Amino acid sequence: MISIYPSKLEGEPLEKHYTESVMTLDKWLSINVKSYERRTSPPISIEINGLLIDPEQWDSKLFSPEDDVRIYPEPKGLEAATVAIVAAAAAAAVVAAVIFLRPNVKTPGSFDQQGKTLNLARSKGNQVKIGDIIREAAGKNRIYPDYLLPPRHYFENTRIQWAELLLCVGVGEFQIDPGAVKVGETSLASLGNTASYKIFGPGQDLSGETAADWWHPSTEVGSTSTGGAGLTLKSTFAIDEQPTADTFLFSGYQISVPTGAGWFPIGWQPGLIARVEVMYPYTYTSPGNGGATIISGPHVAMINPYVGMPIEITGDNAGSYVVASYQPFEEGGLGEDDTPATMTLNYASGAPANGLQTGNLYSCIGHQGLRYRITSVSDDAVSDDDPKTENHGPSTITVERLTATGTADDEWPGFDTFNSATPVITLDASTIEGDWAGPFAACPEDEVTNTLEIDVFFPQGLVNFNTKKGTKNPFSCTIELQYRDMATLGAWQSVRFRYTNNTSDQLGYTERVNLPSSIRAEVRMRRIGQESTSTDKYDRVQWYALKARLNKAPKAYQGVTVMTVYIRGGDQLSAQSESQVSVVATRKLPRLIGGSWTKPVATRDIVPWVGYVAKSIGYVDDDFDLDELERLGKVWSDRRDYFDYAVEDSSTVKECISDALTAGFAEFTLERGKLKPVRDEPRSVYGQMYSPQNMTEALKRSFTLPSPDDYDGVDIKYTDEKTYADETVKCRLPGDEGNTVKEITLNGVTNRDRAWRIGMRRRREYAYRTKSYNFSTELAALNSGYLSYDVVADDVPGYAQSAILEDFMAIDGMSVLVSSEPLQWQEDQQHVVLLRRPNGSTSGPWPASKLDDYRMTIGDLDFVPDTSWEIDPPHLLFGTMKRSGYPVLITSIEPGEYTADVEAVGYDERVYADDNNVAPEDA
Repeated sequence: MISIYPSKLEGEPLEKHYTESVMTLDKWLSINVKSYERRTSPPISIEINGLLIDPEQWDSKLFSPEDDVRIYPEPKGLEAATVAIVAAAAAAAVVAAVIFLRPNVKTPGSFDQQGKTLNLARSKGNQVKIGDIIREAAGKNRIYPDYLLPPRHYFENTRIQWAELLLCVGVGEFQIDPGAVKVGETSLASLGNTASYKIFGPGQDLSGETAADWWHPSTEVGSTSTGGAGLTLKSTFAIDEQPTADTFLFSGYQISVPTGAGWFPIGWQPGLIARVEVMYPYTYTSPGNGGATIISGPHVAMINPYVGMPIEITGDNAGSYVVASYQPFEEGGLGEDDTPATMTLNYASGAPANGLQTGNLYSCIGHQGLRYRITSVSDDAVSDDDPKTENHGPSTITVERLTATGTADDEWPGFDTFNSATPVITLDASTIEGDWAGPFAACPEDEVTNTLEIDVFFPQGLVNFNTKKGTKNPFSCTIELQYRDMATLGAWQSVRFRYTNNTSDQLGYTERVNLPSSIRAEVRMRRIGQESTSTDKYDRVQWYALKARLNKAPKAYQGVTVMTVYIRGGDQLSAQSESQVSVVATRKLPRLIGGSWTKPVATRDIVPWVGYVAKSIGYVDDDFDLDELERLGKVWSDRRDYFDYAVEDSSTVKECISDALTAGFAEFTLERGKLKPVRDEPRSVYGQMYSPQNMTEALKRSFTLPSPDDYDGVDIKYTDEKTYADETVKCRLPGDEGNTVKEITLNGVTNRDRAWRIGMRRRREYAYRTKSYNFSTELAALNSGYLSYDVVADDVPGYAQSAILEDFMAIDGMSVLVSSEPLQWQEDQQHVVLLRRPNGSTSGPWPASKLDDYRMTIGDLDFVPDTSWEIDPPHLLFGTMKRSGYPVLITSIEPGEYTADVEAVGYDERVYADDNNVAPEDA
């Protein structure tokens, strides 16, 4: 049996189908679903006996009449609430009924209870959005493109710095007005040769654009918390290679000198590398079978050995070895002894290490080299000019263990707690000078570079003043840069730069260093010679920036529009302006013309965006009501109702489509398996007719009386198309005092008048949409749709009278109608009659003239009634011009097994009175 459900929530199936033979899912769908076609992302999912079947298997997966087959709708990216729209459309047109989305327009009495949300400020400017969505734009927007790569800065000469930017405008193609490309509020075109840009469409080649190179900036180098533009370089000094403390305490990752036992030397700081030899007790045992000597004891686990690990031993059994085996500590069971951790070694040649000294001995065991990097030092070091204070270094250093290749050993558990007076701690030969700036990693982990750039800055210039003559003489400064591979921590490679100038103006220099190979470089810098302390010599130098070029930047970006920007710093722009690059861009999207989509063109229209968003998750033309979409597209275009909005954050497809349709007084719905926009607009021709003749339950009417809590004003917040700032327009009816105001944020509407119109529409709905209706029919109500303009009636005396058309005659351009009920004519009133056609639609109202109590005449009827009773005969609604039925807008249809429950709101022309007006100046 096949069951079709309205959703995956609890509930009964809308339809059940029985089969008589074994067949595939694809075959059953092809036979029973007229519009069925194979898709990678179909709008339904199918389960057989509780097992979800992949759509790719539908053409081969067999089921029998005894299997439990269940079909569910899939919203395909719409939010879960969207499922409530589809209902009978769940089986993609298998079911002939439809459930409609309840309106966003509030029905009488259903006022909003939710409080105001917090409006968080969004900073305007170019942003780094790692892992965020890429901007999707509709219509025309002011866009601050996002960074694709870190900006690169460099000094062209001592006074001029350039910035190079690679920015992403958004997904797709755009039409960009050259005059609207700005930095801050200044047009780039007005800056002449001090700024330039280029636009690249999706997938265009960026070769030759230096802004497309990836220069990774080191965050450790640059402006300081004390206000400096960079790290002030100092000359280095020799530091003691070994501490002279009496005793040391090892514990975890720290090595400390107990109080009164001394200090580590002055100048010991993070980044230095030391060889640490501390002897722990181990037990060496000969196995007696000629095998390798077994090393055991409580400190073996501290070594964190593994098979194949190259190690060095000092002290007893000194030498270089390779771990041959390792058995971790095992706790014994009840009544059993613990098994200590043990390991055996091989010589470097591969032979078992079986000739070692045995017994309880003291050794230092670790990676080859026994090297540790200082990661931090305690802040109790003292180094000043106070003769009463004894200068000394820190009391504690924190370290990380290095492997034989120089990389950090992240698995090392730290030192076992141990107090010893015999350790030997010696600085590596490469780190016996203090006050280097650095070392700093030039590129991230797992990345390498073969090109470095450094920027150096002289904040006071570089000059030697001759105070007697009042002249500025040249003065020089030399700096030294050193680099090495972080993977090996080998010898430092040096490069020196010498600068000479005679100006007190600030100076900047950019130097490029080409490395012999691609490495993960760490870099440090110093000045050669002390900074002058003379008041007439300026030579302070700062390390302004460190950059590494990563040779992995794409040369094309598929699917998005990008732009390169080149800006020269100077007097015309502030330093912050480079992060304020903006464009005014209009998205290019296909337009719907004559039932088909054109090539992408620049457009602000609503329909192209709706089509683009829906198709982005797999919908095709057969899933749209193209006729209605094109009709409304012409209405919106003629009215200049546009949708200009950039989606910057995660959003659902339903939200994106709904925002666009709101700009055109419309809503999104699914009707009979098709996406259909429904516009709330003035109507004049009734759709369906519902009266006691086809209602299964009597019509229920309700009315919401005015309350002190009713809204007496609406405020619309929108982004203005001229200022691109958030603005508010007030929407009030005559007499509104604005005591209880509904605040609405409107996305995509940028024109003040149109924002006001939407706000006035909502205000008028609150005021005039106060009547609601409920009734039930058999299947007749399924002829209506969401916001269908229909006429309903009840049997209350004095209102419209319903009957059956028993006979019909056409005579000389007139029609004679015979009613099944006596007609109630009122004196001095114009009477009308409405008729229900065989398809449920309404004919009329027709002015009626009395022949007798059962017969009337009207003009030439626009259809031929069938009164044979072979089908349901036409229904009549008879009354005066003002009371010939209740005009309504359908808001909900809930189908049952053979019935449908309907909800509607009263139609009132006053709701639409401001649709074409302009906002007052004081709004």
